[in-house]
Amino acid sequence: MNTNSYLRIENGYDISKITGVIPQNIGEGFQFDLSDKTYTTMGSYTKDKKRLMNIEISSFCGLCGGAIHYYAKLYIKVSNMCGNSSVSGYLGGIEIPNDYQTIKGEFVRPLTQKEKDEQPDRWDDWYEVGDLVNAFESLEEIENLIKNLKKKFSSKEWKVEIRRNY
Repeated sequence: MNTNSYLRIENGYDISKITGVIPQNIGEGFQFDLSDKTYTTMGSYTKDKKRLMNIEISSFCGLCGGAIHYYAKLYIKVSNMCGNSSVSGYLGGIEIPNDYQTIKGEFVRPLTQKEKDEQPDRWDDWYEVGDLVNAFESLEEIENLIKNLKKKFSSKEWKVEIRRNY
């Protein structure tokens, strides 16, 4: 299973396009001047100098009648830093290039004919068989994709935190 094809990046550097190991400094290094200070884009690190990547798994199972799906999102934070201070939001017209912003993405998979047939109200005319959707029918499916994705992140340089919100 090619994990790159099951990851849709919504913001930041598109790590799904990287075929090898993801570099620890991804999204870092863009500099800009604001209010007589020079800010640099930097990632979030642990005390032992590992870059943080967060994955959140969520579901409405048990909370919403008929809910059967699980969802997974990925975040690699990038902040605009000058020493210990940071800035975000409107930056006086300064545009931070997308490759130097927080990486946000979600895990996706192809919609099957079986699902379309069994849940016509959910997968109405807007969806075609094979379209990439973010709803998974099992935790195992998501966990296998996460396991494969983690292989692209050196355990010496990265810490992958998984939060389960269900």
